[in-house]
Amino acid sequence: MSKGTMGVPSVVSMGLIEQALHFPFQRLGVSDFPLQRLLILMACDRAPDACETSQIMERLPAFTKASMSRHLKALRELGLIEPREVAEDLRRKTWHLTRRGKRFMTDWRSAVSKSAADHH
Repeated sequence: MSKGTMGVPSVVSMGLIEQALHFPFQRLGVSDFPLQRLLILMACDRAPDACETSQIMERLPAFTKASMSRHLKALRELGLIEPREVAEDLRRKTWHLTRRGKRFMTDWRSAVSKSAADHH
């Protein structure tokens, strides 16, 4: 991230951040989409097969179990992720991007890349 004076992110960087954060509101038509939900989607998107809640929390250590549960529930209700039971231990769940979630992440990456190209 390029920095302006006194270590403050430059206008270009702030524009990219703003685009990245506003995309969910525009695409999903929701009035509330905290950054934490986008971070969870990004973690699930990077997982080769699926993410367990504990793996997501390792990647995002600032989350409490309660806040993670709340955000996972909201993403599930939006149809972006779905839980699946782990065959060896039915108490454990893995989280998978749904078809809608995969399409959302693909479109989100494209929008951010386009915004980055427009700012150069």
